[in-house]
Amino acid sequence: MTKVTYNFMQAEDDGVDFPQSINIVIPLYHMPPRFPPKSAKKKGKAKEPVLETYDDFFDEAVLQEEKGERWKVSDGPKAGRFLARALELYDQCLRLRPNDFDTTYNVARIHFLLTQLPPTPPTQQLIAGLQRAIESHKTALALSPENIDALFNTAQVSIELVETVTEANDGRGGEAVPVLEEAIQLLQRCYQTQEQELRNTAADEATDPTANGDDMDTDIPIAPSAGEESNEENDEVETERATVKYATTPSTLLDTCLAMLHAYTVYLSIIASAPPSASSTAGAVSTIQNIMTSANEDLILTKAAPLAQQSEREPDLALARANLLTTAAAASVAHGLATLTDWQAALSQYDTTNPKDAEALCDRADALIAYARTASPLGAPAEAQQQAWTVYTQAAGLLGAAVKLATFTQPTPLEVWITRAEVDLARARLDTEVSRRNRGVLFQNAKVFYKNAGRGDLGDAIVEV
Repeated sequence: MTKVTYNFMQAEDDGVDFPQSINIVIPLYHMPPRFPPKSAKKKGKAKEPVLETYDDFFDEAVLQEEKGERWKVSDGPKAGRFLARALELYDQCLRLRPNDFDTTYNVARIHFLLTQLPPTPPTQQLIAGLQRAIESHKTALALSPENIDALFNTAQVSIELVETVTEANDGRGGEAVPVLEEAIQLLQRCYQTQEQELRNTAADEATDPTANGDDMDTDIPIAPSAGEESNEENDEVETERATVKYATTPSTLLDTCLAMLHAYTVYLSIIASAPPSASSTAGAVSTIQNIMTSANEDLILTKAAPLAQQSEREPDLALARANLLTTAAAASVAHGLATLTDWQAALSQYDTTNPKDAEALCDRADALIAYARTASPLGAPAEAQQQAWTVYTQAAGLLGAAVKLATFTQPTPLEVWITRAEVDLARARLDTEVSRRNRGVLFQNAKVFYKNAGRGDLGDAIVEV
């Protein structure tokens, strides 16, 4: 673990309880959900490896991959070197077994991890890396078309690409929609496969009361048979590998539902950012209706709700639903299909989310910020600007609470500081009495927030008005 202290100035008279400094403990080894590496066989005491066989190269590659994982938060370049070495070793594995799924799967996983290392690369480099990761995942998927992890991960990387492209284009991601639609189809296939596995498990348990669902998809050593001698001089147990499969549970099935809901939410955000026109609005009406039928009525009410209850994860589903419904409201307002009052009402969906979950707090803050920006365009009436001040201040408070929790990596604390800076800039540029009174402090705070996020260049570029 590593501890980082962030310091910043407190805005005056803004009603936001935000700490002046905070110690954030960041885990040095945190695996993204559903991107597990395949396990290597256990070794004895460390030796300089002599790599000759497939197993030799594979085990050493996994070791290098795990080292990269441990450094990926605190030292991105160092983690990258370990991961690059792992790729070289996996390449040797593929020379020996050209169509090996485990190796191909791990190569794809590393290509994705390389895009997530700090510092964040330039946008076009990040997009190229994600495209390469998608190609690698599709190669793995071609080797095992019904593999649940390959289906899920290919979809997740595709969604990540769409979000990156959309953000780079100021919310406009129409050209990435086919990639997003393919990701949704992959998640639907994943869900169907998992659902069938869950049924099969239930049927097996019904016919065999001793059966259980504790299987794991990992490599385990097979001990020598009775009477066989082990090589004690070699301090390494010679093993064969047997793969045992993770059982599908209501919780893992819910993960896939939540991923689909997120994909639909991204789709709606693209619609919300598309310039309104007669043709785009006509298409938006149909698409929003189809998404809400597929996502809210079928996916949430019919499938996800019972799974969330079984796995005791109702707050996770509540957050996904709130994000979906508020983004749908934003898309509807953008195309004249709803009013700001409708959007404001949709924001109340966050009342059912967990107030002590950093991700929920940040998502709610983002939704409020999007609403405030739309409700207070340049030259908006004084009443609208005053309401925007109130909404922005509420968002700032949520971000402050999120940082105090300091138990999350996505979004990262640094990303929260950047959003916090943007909120103070937005408040400073409103034409209200309270904004004018606090303008100087708000601009100074924004600079400090950017500096704490490692983006002092953004703070230096602020033009005070």
